[in-house]
Amino acid sequence: MRLTCPCCGAAYSVEVLLADRDAREAVSTAFRLPPSLSERLLRYIALFRPAERALSWARAARLMAELEAMITAAQIERNGQCYPAPVDAWRVAIDQIIDMRDRNMLALPMKSHGYLLEILVGLHQRANDQRAARQEVAEEHARAREGARTGGMQGAAALVQTVAAQAGVASAAQAEKPIPEPRAPRVPPPSMFRDLAERLKGKQETGETT
Repeated sequence: MRLTCPCCGAAYSVEVLLADRDAREAVSTAFRLPPSLSERLLRYIALFRPAERALSWARAARLMAELEAMITAAQIERNGQCYPAPVDAWRVAIDQIIDMRDRNMLALPMKSHGYLLEILVGLHQRANDQRAARQEVAEEHARAREGARTGGMQGAAALVQTVAAQAGVASAAQAEKPIPEPRAPRVPPPSMFRDLAERLKGKQETGETT
C-alpha cells in the first residue's frame, strides 16, 4: 500500500513510512495535537516544501516539534515578548495562511514560522483592543448611571433645602410680627356713680332739668 505525504508530496509504501524514524515522529506529533489542528498543520508544513524536491521527513519532524512545543505551552515568544496563543488562535492563524496560499498571496516556500507568529501576535493585539473598547463602553455606561443617580440625589437635596429655606423665612416673619398686648379687664364704676347715672337718666325721661 502506497501513501502520498501531505507535507512533502512524496509517495511511500506503508512499510517504508513506518521504518523511517523522522516520518514516524512527524506523524505521531500531528496525532498528539488537538484534532482541529492536525490536518491544518499538515497542510501548513507543506508550505515549506522546496519547489524542486520533496520536503525531507527530518525537517518535517523538526517543524512539527517546534509547533507542538508552542501549541502545548499555549503561548509564543516574538521579539523578546511572550503572547498567549490558545488553540482557537492557532486555528484562525493557520487558516489565514492557507487562504493566502490559495489566492497566490504567499511567497513559497516558507522559511520559518515567523509569519505564522506575526499573525498570532496580531490576533492577540486585536483581542486586547476589543476588550479595551468593551471595557471603555462599560465604564462609560457606569459613569452615566452614576451621574443620573447623583443628579437625582442632588435634585432632591436642593428641593429639601428650598423647602427648608422657605419654612425658615415664614418662621422669621412670624417671629418679627408684633404680638398685640392683652387689653386690661374693664373695672365697673363705683356704686355712687351708678346711682347718679340712674337719677340723671330718670330726669331725662320726665323732662326735668337740673
